[in-house]
Amino acid sequence: MSCQVLVALTAQDETALLTNLGNYPPHADDAFEEVSTRIATHGFATKLDIGGLAAWKRLRCDTKWARRLQLLPQATVQTATAAAFASGLTAAQRGERLRKGLTHGMGGTFALGSAILTAWNPAEFAITDRRARAKFSGLLKPLGCGCNLGRDAVYLEHVVALRDRLNTNQPPRRFSTRDVDKALFT
Repeated sequence: MSCQVLVALTAQDETALLTNLGNYPPHADDAFEEVSTRIATHGFATKLDIGGLAAWKRLRCDTKWARRLQLLPQATVQTATAAAFASGLTAAQRGERLRKGLTHGMGGTFALGSAILTAWNPAEFAITDRRARAKFSGLLKPLGCGCNLGRDAVYLEHVVALRDRLNTNQPPRRFSTRDVDKALFT
């Protein structure tokens, strides 16, 4: 990561993030966790899994993307998600495989795609959310970060860097990228 502004975060900033994580509602991720378990068991996501994530994320489903997804064969969805979960891919390649494989059946943003990837691997992926991005941007801009956190790859890169910093500074606790995501969301 070229942006090194995270080194300027203070212990007080870290404490605030950990407090936020502690305030994350305990049952808010029940549906997410269930879908995550299903994906881990099967090695792919189904339309039911994606629908569950859309409801969990509180996305509008009376849209063209939802209709397009509904019309895709289940086998297409399973194949596309399994391809995105294949080993050896970068985060960007995984996202591109989802976009192409689901024939843009995820809407105009990558909010649902990021939820699918995070359900598959919460240790390494973060969910795209405008509120979390805004909070993260508010934390980093005063420190001199001029990066475009609106780009999925840039946002994920920064969340991973923050996760790594917390794991270095807060032993013995181990944080996942999803933990950082929840702290930013709260």
